[in-house]
Amino acid sequence: MDRLSDRGVDFKDFEQWCYDMGMAFSRMLMGTVLQDIDDRILKERDKRVYEARDIRQISIKTLMGEVEMSRRLYRETGGNRDYKAICAVM
Repeated sequence: MDRLSDRGVDFKDFEQWCYDMGMAFSRMLMGTVLQDIDDRILKERDKRVYEARDIRQISIKTLMGEVEMSRRLYRETGGNRDYKAICAVM
């Protein structure tokens, strides 16, 4: 059986590569799940109360690093002109 050192790979570098790949995958997964939740909010919101008005790029700092995604903003129908994000609890 080949050892990592026989192929010129340092274990510490290999370990760091595995960690970096795991963090990158976790950020991608979190971004996908959050985007799906935002899409579900768009479909399931009370359309009489909340009107979709804008989409903004946001960046969320997590333990795995920054996760970037698009987030919809809503305006209360008949309300003021303030935009707000609607949050969902998973």
